[in-house]
Amino acid sequence: MAEIAADPDLGAAIASPNGDDIAYGPQRITPTGDEELWFEFSEDCWVEVQGGDEQLLYNYLHRQGDTLNLVGQGPFRILLGYSPGVQLVYNGERVPLAPHSRNGVASLVLGQ
Repeated sequence: MAEIAADPDLGAAIASPNGDDIAYGPQRITPTGDEELWFEFSEDCWVEVQGGDEQLLYNYLHRQGDTLNLVGQGPFRILLGYSPGVQLVYNGERVPLAPHSRNGVASLVLGQ
């Protein structure tokens, strides 16, 4: 299995039925906090999430049809390798990615 969290005690991949390393259900990426990031992928997209201290919390290439639910304490620095293929919801509110995107790559900070 691929390591997808900087601290293996905080989160790990769960094998999907087809053998891919995809996490299903909420995945804790920091020891505390209840801020929620939810991603739905309509295209393949690289996801990278760093904490406020720039520590890598999560990174993985997600495929079309995947969903991802991360829980932790912000702020979160998020990099999306192909933002047109992703919908992002933060604490129940959809986040528009176009204002944070350039050449299809989105870079934004949530939870400040």
